[in-house]
This record gives sequence, C-alpha cells and structure tokens, in this order.
Amino acid sequence: MTRKLHIDLDELVFAFDSRMLEAEYYLNTKTGEILLVSEEGRRDLERLSEQAQSLEHLEELIKQKIPAGIQDEVITLARFEAEEDDYILVPTTPSYAGYQDMEEFIQTVSNVALQNMLQEAIQGKGAFRRFKDALLDAPEERERWFKFKEAAMEQRVREWLAENDIEPT
Repeated sequence: MTRKLHIDLDELVFAFDSRMLEAEYYLNTKTGEILLVSEEGRRDLERLSEQAQSLEHLEELIKQKIPAGIQDEVITLARFEAEEDDYILVPTTPSYAGYQDMEEFIQTVSNVALQNMLQEAIQGKGAFRRFKDALLDAPEERERWFKFKEAAMEQRVREWLAENDIEPT
C-alpha cells in the first residue's frame, strides 16, 4: 500500500547526491523528515548509551556532555536508534549514473562543436570536472545542464520513493 508523505524533494535530492564519507542520510517513513547521521554522532551516542538507563536519561547526558553544536544531532540520533523501523537509508547516486546523465545531455546539445568537445571531455579520469569546465564558455548550455541534471536526480528520487511505496505530496 502506497503511503502519501510530505517530503522536501530538494532536500532528498541533496541527500541522494551527497558523497559524505562519514555520514548517511535516512528518511523517516512516518514524518518525511530527512536525518543526517554522522559517524562522530554515532560514536558519541554509543559512548553515552552505555551510561544511560533510559532514553530520557540519555538525552540528559547528551545535553551535559556533548558540545552544543551537535547536541541536537545526537539527540535525534538517539531517537532514531529507538525508532529505527521508521527510517530507511537514502542511497547515494552512483557515479556511473552521473556519467550517464552527461552522456544523455550531450545528445541534446545542438551545437556540434560543443557536443564534440563535451564528448571528448568525458573520456577518462576527471570527466566530471572537464565536462563542467567545457560548459563554462557556453553559459546557456551550462544552465540547461544544471536543469537537466536536477530533473534526472528528481526522477531517481521519485523512482526510489515508488519502490518504497511512498508517494511524495
């Protein structure tokens, strides 16, 4: 059964496109909230969880022993751990998908010289940087690329939500 859920699609697209090495994003399947879970937050929570007798006690320990800047994250993480079934891991977009986006975009470029330059730019290591650099001298195409990429990312997000029986509202 498909659930309707209010989700900030821009935030979810950002989470999909994120490549943070020591963090993961989760979607709360009841509230639509997107949660960032850092390794540092997990370590702090594990350390304090050993001392806590309850979730309320754990929240008090967090307020006493964790720097103010990350207290909210660790408290949210503690609640996440307690309600883990309500969350699903947000996948990151694999780099090959971004490469496919560039290939598909190149096919839509009407200027043959630019199309050839972009095709050459995506060959080998450093393709993403060279592709963006090649678009610097074509600001209209560059803007069109950003819209194209955003639409492709949003489509991936919507497909993932559908696979998880979630309809964004």
